[in-house]
Amino acid sequence: MLIKAKNLNHIYSQGTPMEQKALSNVNLEIDSGEFIGIIGHTGSGKSTLIQHFNALLLPTDGEVLVKGIDTKKNKKQLHKIRQQVGLVFQYPEHQLFEETVGEDVAFGPKNLGLSEEEVEERTKAALEVVNLSYEDYKEHSPFELSGGQMRRVAIAGVLAMKPDVLILDEPTAGLDPQGRREILEQVSSFHKELGLTIILVTHSMDDVAKLAERLLVMHGGEIKLEGPPEQIFNYSDYLKELGLGVPEVSTLMKQLQKQGWDVPNNVFSVEQAHELLLSLVKRKWDGNNV
Repeated sequence: MLIKAKNLNHIYSQGTPMEQKALSNVNLEIDSGEFIGIIGHTGSGKSTLIQHFNALLLPTDGEVLVKGIDTKKNKKQLHKIRQQVGLVFQYPEHQLFEETVGEDVAFGPKNLGLSEEEVEERTKAALEVVNLSYEDYKEHSPFELSGGQMRRVAIAGVLAMKPDVLILDEPTAGLDPQGRREILEQVSSFHKELGLTIILVTHSMDDVAKLAERLLVMHGGEIKLEGPPEQIFNYSDYLKELGLGVPEVSTLMKQLQKQGWDVPNNVFSVEQAHELLLSLVKRKWDGNNV
């Protein structure tokens, strides 16, 4: 088991007038190689939960195990956990601070005490993974890049640490459609080609429907639903009660099912729906002309 939370509770400012319970008896297990989507409205506990996965936050009560290491009982190993579990915060470009792209991506590996050759190798590889040529961009100021490019540089800085798990908190927030598409394609490739365990936190039901293998639906600091997308989106009425929607394509499929069309529950993208509807119309047309 890669990550395990058992009866996890977290209280901010405990014992003060500002006390606020953010997580309540959370239990979950994440296996190596999974692609997990975490959804929920603002204040549902998503960001608090993921910060426990790389020990930026420690449980008020309960436990979190990362590769078998109890984060609360093994504080001397927290640095190791944070290397293995990379966390990319929302608007990560705000964390860029070095004068050049190359220096920014190299910052983490340098602090591991690696040789100059290893640091350069990791920096080059990380930039190439996010489709930014090392030779073309290493001397560029990160602040002269587009929003999408800056975000990819920030992600490269995390990848240069060679984590086993990559957590992304709203990675497409504030980007234009092209930037969103580029980032999501990159995230998908990290999972498929690099074999990384991905945990994606987002408000976009369409994004998690197309990418994630398993969804966690959070509300009020609790996991309310858990399962594959096609199962979760069957609870459309309950999701609406929680202030969430379902993918537009999923809604269309439900309407077609109600009208007697034989369509599956796992169609979430416009491209998939287009192909399916064309085949259904063709089948019906051919049937009417027999």
